[in-house]
Amino acid sequence: MEIKYYPPVFLQNSFHCPHCNVYSHMKWGDTCLDSYYNKYLCSIAFCNHCKKHSIWLKETKEMLYPKKINTPLPNEDLKENIKQIYNEAAIILNDSPRAACALMRLALQELMKELGEKGKDLASDILNLKNKGLDEQIIKACEIVRIVGNNAVHPGIIDINDNPEIAYCLFEMINLIAEKLITQKIKTEKLFNKIQNLKNKK
Repeated sequence: MEIKYYPPVFLQNSFHCPHCNVYSHMKWGDTCLDSYYNKYLCSIAFCNHCKKHSIWLKETKEMLYPKKINTPLPNEDLKENIKQIYNEAAIILNDSPRAACALMRLALQELMKELGEKGKDLASDILNLKNKGLDEQIIKACEIVRIVGNNAVHPGIIDINDNPEIAYCLFEMINLIAEKLITQKIKTEKLFNKIQNLKNKK
C-alpha cells in the first residue's frame, strides 16, 4: 500500500519524523547554539512518537540535525533487507547521489530475487521478466534503475553528482516497481480470499 510522505518542514505541526519515519505530531521549542565566534538561534522539534528531536536553524529554516532525507518512504511490502538498502541510500543521497544510485541498483537486484529471478545479472533478469509478459512500463522502470546504477559504478555520459534529481527518481522507480509487482498482488489475493470466505459462509 502506497503511503503519502510528508517531509520535515520548519515549524510544521506534523510530518514524517526523520528518526523513526512515522507521521507524527511535533512539539516545537527554541534554543541557542554556540560556536567559537557566533551564536545561532535554533528551533527544536520533538517527535511525539519516538521522543527524539531535530534541530533547525531559524535564519534559514533548514534542518541541521539529523541530516534531512527528502525521499519518499520505501514501499511497506518490500522485504526488510531491501528497505535497509533503500534507507541507507536515502541517508547518503545529499552527500553522494552517485553512491545512492549504486545502492538503489543493489536494491533492484535484491528485488529481482523476490520476483523469482537470480539477482546476479540485472540485464538478464529484466529480459526474463519481459519475456514473461511483464508490463512494458515496469520494464522501463527496471531498465532506468539498472542503467543509472551502472553509470554510478562506471561513470559515463551522465554525471550523477551534478544531477542529483536523477538519483531521487530511482527511489520513486523502486516504489513503483514494488507497487505494481508486489503490493497489487497482495491486494488481489486479499480480495480473492475475502470472496472465498464469503462464499463459504453461505
